[in-house]
Amino acid sequence: MSQSVRDSDSAAVLVDFTHPSVVYEHTRAAIAYGVHPVIGTTGLSRSSSVI
Repeated sequence: MSQSVRDSDSAAVLVDFTHPSVVYEHTRAAIAYGVHPVIGTTGLSRSSSVI
């Protein structure tokens, strides 16, 4: 996922409907490359780490 975000020259938004186990990694990668994440993943808990 981070390679896809990195390789895109024109992405402004990443819409993520993946699994809770990887959504944080995807979100961090998007932010690192200046892409705005929109999270649609379900099943996240309040005890999950905050970005």
